[in-house]
Amino acid sequence: MTVAEAHCPECDYQGVLNLEDFGIGSYEYWGAKGTHRDFRWACPVCGIEIPTDIISCEEEYPYDDDPRV
Repeated sequence: MTVAEAHCPECDYQGVLNLEDFGIGSYEYWGAKGTHRDFRWACPVCGIEIPTDIISCEEEYPYDDDPRV
C-alpha cells in the first residue's frame, strides 16, 4: 500500500495522509442509477483536501486499479 505524506497548510499537521472519497455518492440521472466516487488525499486532523503538488509518495494511487473509475 502506498503511503502519502505531506504538511497540511491548514492545521500544520506533518505526516501520513488519509485517502478519502469526496464524491457525491449515489445518484440517478434520467433513470440511470450510479455512484460517483472521487478519491483524494486528505489531512487526518482537519479533513481538508491536500494539493497533489505538495504530496510525497511512491505511487499516485494505493490500488492496482484506478479507484476513480
